[in-house]
Amino acid sequence: MIFSLLVDAFYELLIRLQEKQQNNQRLYGASYCTDYLDYIYGDSVGERNKPRYITQNFPIFLKSKTFGESDIKI
Repeated sequence: MIFSLLVDAFYELLIRLQEKQQNNQRLYGASYCTDYLDYIYGDSVGERNKPRYITQNFPIFLKSKTFGESDIKI
């Protein structure tokens, strides 16, 4: 029963993501990147999101702000 609910929830999520991708393709037209249509995790213009992007760039972001390096322990 629980497995069925999880499968249904993921199915609905994937359908919503697909609809969002199709809407963005119509909205951005020729500007929409079609190189990664098989990827689920993409941004609004069709570029592939890289899961490690935040992990790799968050310390750089913090250093670029008013925080000093000694103020933050990661």
